[in-house]
Amino acid sequence: MSAMATRSQKAYDLIRARIESGEYSPGQRLKIRELGQSMNSSDIPVREAIQRLSAEGYISYTPHIGAVVTRIPLDEVLELLLSYAVLEGTVVRLAAAHISPARLERLQRLVTEQRDAARHNDAERFSEHDRQFHAEMMSACPIRALIEVATSVRERIDRQKPFLLMAQVPNQLNQSVKEHEQLLEMLAERPLPLDRIEAFARAHKLQFLIALGSDELASEAKRAQLLADRPGCGAATLVDKLALDSSSDG
Repeated sequence: MSAMATRSQKAYDLIRARIESGEYSPGQRLKIRELGQSMNSSDIPVREAIQRLSAEGYISYTPHIGAVVTRIPLDEVLELLLSYAVLEGTVVRLAAAHISPARLERLQRLVTEQRDAARHNDAERFSEHDRQFHAEMMSACPIRALIEVATSVRERIDRQKPFLLMAQVPNQLNQSVKEHEQLLEMLAERPLPLDRIEAFARAHKLQFLIALGSDELASEAKRAQLLADRPGCGAATLVDKLALDSSSDG
């Protein structure tokens, strides 16, 4: 790799990391010269990094302003959240049979951390533990392609920091902790209530959507919650059997 390509990659990695960490927030203008100075780089590697990040959707070009961190409209964030809710329900269902006692213990520790963050109304820390919780949960799913798609959608959502909005909804962080605890209780049941687990994981995300103002999804959330509350474990589907055959617990 040439020296210029190496500098371009370093600029790309650094700018992307700053966007994903929230240091560069949605709507913020990015000036090539200032970026170069901040990372002791010339303009060319930074410009190449900006072009690459623009192609990936991290950065947009606004007339008379230039490069800005992409701001996704709230209705698009809600659409992404709906997509993630559907994906997560499926991924968690498939992961359920592969969650070992050690993984369950790690998940419980993350919920404890979330509870403390919620107590202090620390949305940033809560969001970080939430990402870890769901990543730990999904990593047990044996269908890697599903994890990759769900993670990609989650990353697009996270760049908009919706948990900062969620913190403004009374008691919403505490409610999220309670739902995580309920999900862990289901995962500890034997036989596994697969239908309820899938419905509950989906309802958990749909409640987040409603908290952000999407009243149109209220009926869908209610339907998912009714399924989650239904007694009985539900028969394993062909998809469940495929997942069981494709991997052992990790």
